[in-house]
Amino acid sequence: CTSAASSSGGGDDDDGPPQPHSRHYLASLNQLSMLYIKAQQYKSARETMLECFELDGVENPITPIRCHLMRLYVNNNKFQSAKQLYEKVGTKDKSVWIRYSSVLVEYKNWVRKQDDADLKSTLDRMAILAIKANIFCAFYLTFHEDFSQVMEYTDEVEDAPDDEPLMEAIEYCSGEQIDNWNDIKGARDYLKTILLGGIQSTPDTELTNSDVDWNSTLKTYEKIAEQEKEMDESAEDNDDALDKTMFIGMFRTAMEMLEDSRKLNEPFTFIPPKNPAKEKEEKEKEEKSPAKSKEETSDDSDAESS
Repeated sequence: CTSAASSSGGGDDDDGPPQPHSRHYLASLNQLSMLYIKAQQYKSARETMLECFELDGVENPITPIRCHLMRLYVNNNKFQSAKQLYEKVGTKDKSVWIRYSSVLVEYKNWVRKQDDADLKSTLDRMAILAIKANIFCAFYLTFHEDFSQVMEYTDEVEDAPDDEPLMEAIEYCSGEQIDNWNDIKGARDYLKTILLGGIQSTPDTELTNSDVDWNSTLKTYEKIAEQEKEMDESAEDNDDALDKTMFIGMFRTAMEMLEDSRKLNEPFTFIPPKNPAKEKEEKEKEEKSPAKSKEETSDDSDAESS
């Protein structure tokens, strides 16, 4: 995640550090935090990120620090800190790191208290926002096994800007985030239910056809990518430029495979996992019940003998 505002003049508000030095300082803080991450000095990384985040702000940020901070929180199971972060960032931010992390955090909160209607409402709202913000990530994450058969060279996608939805989705879904989703039982199945509800136009869905229209969105992105490719080919220094059209082609192939397999039209029922606390309680009861039965049997035998 890198901010589109970094190249469009964003981040120059009156409350920030003096210009023009602020941009260099923020960039230095961002780079320093990444060095701390590589050195596994997470406390120092967090402190540096928070300083950068407070200076950068949430309106037209010029660094990707909010995404890096969210990634740090989720990877280290700091879900309460992650929740505070995306609440501060707000719902207008379309970065996959913000939007899809919010779904994962809210899902984990709801699983513990499935009878809480407010938690479920918040979870559904976060899921809808995430799908609307980046439809590519929704498909890739939900049908990850299918996409993994097609997508190649995904490790080459790094620090994708938040105005590059497909590249951001590839980076998010091909990294460690898929492990975070798989570690929380039922999280991907829940997202699948919301996504398929929009595709199949179920009565209770809040998603419209345009929200889940991956093809039109991809075609629009493809036109921009082709124009950029032509410009890169005419430039002298273009060896490091990613061929986005290649990734677009692979994504389209994966989607066509999904459509041909009819997986997008199959009915799907999401069965929520048991509340971990209740599951533990039930297990303890089951472990105690045989002992209780044995005692009762012994009492009955003694009574008969007498």
